[in-house]
Amino acid sequence: MLRLRVLIVFTSLACCAPLASAGDDAIPRQRTGGEQRSIKFDTGTLRGSFRFGHGKFPGIGRCQFLPADVPLTNDTPPNSLLMPEWILTPKGPRDGILWELAREHDATPIPGGARMQFPDRLHARRGLRCRLDYRILDDLIHLHGELEATRHYKNLELMFASYLPDRFNATYVLAKGDDGEKWRRVPRGEPWKSSYLIASSPETRTWRRDGRISDVTELDWNQVFFPPWSYTKPILVALEETTGVAVIHYVDGNGTALIGQRHDHDTAHDFTWGWPSLEPGQKVEARAAVWVTQLSGSHDKRMQQVVDKYETLRRLWEK
Repeated sequence: MLRLRVLIVFTSLACCAPLASAGDDAIPRQRTGGEQRSIKFDTGTLRGSFRFGHGKFPGIGRCQFLPADVPLTNDTPPNSLLMPEWILTPKGPRDGILWELAREHDATPIPGGARMQFPDRLHARRGLRCRLDYRILDDLIHLHGELEATRHYKNLELMFASYLPDRFNATYVLAKGDDGEKWRRVPRGEPWKSSYLIASSPETRTWRRDGRISDVTELDWNQVFFPPWSYTKPILVALEETTGVAVIHYVDGNGTALIGQRHDHDTAHDFTWGWPSLEPGQKVEARAAVWVTQLSGSHDKRMQQVVDKYETLRRLWEK
């Protein structure tokens, strides 16, 4: 098994400098059986594989946090982290072409990670060109995305999904309400009907009701947590409260929503990148990261560790 250090960051294709990795060689592709292909990684802290071109859940699969021997994805069904999923636009319907193409087309090994270059079918159907670079460094997964529009878009979003096992029994966001900024626990209800939708601002909150998700018939809006407040920092914490093991999603300034849904054996922890307006020929980039760690101390001390990591990533992204 190849040992390496990788940082997985989402940024858009156009503008980002390459991320540093521990080695100069790309991770080799390995067969996992039959026609299924994967690009495996093992940093000593995280072990798993980039799985594209096969299976229902493309992304980072069979992922494990080695220090605590904790699986981060279920094997049945074989779920994943950071799965490219939906294109969302006003009046909908949502378009799963990112998910479709990631299931059909392989990723390419790159230094410290894998690249998903979406084929021309995305351009033909949606007037978009997109590339995603995943890189891993120790306990961090970085996603760097590049997007080019060849038609006009208003209030466009790309949605990414991570399916976390039920052992992560608490979800937190940092938000500001009438009682000030504080960590708020997201309620969980009945599987499949229960969901949460938390916007980045009052403006993007209106996007939730503009028809972009009106075709999600399995949602029971009586069980959707859709608060009047917005998050203050784009952080989504999934926590196993007894041990402090946490999977934490961070998003750059392009983040527009933190979204999730409870299923039978997992809860989705999703985010969207969004742009109020894109013109033909315009290129943009976006970033996200997942930090897998074991938080320590009191609840307040744990959450301060989460914010400290966000500030480190924010400074990196702003360079």
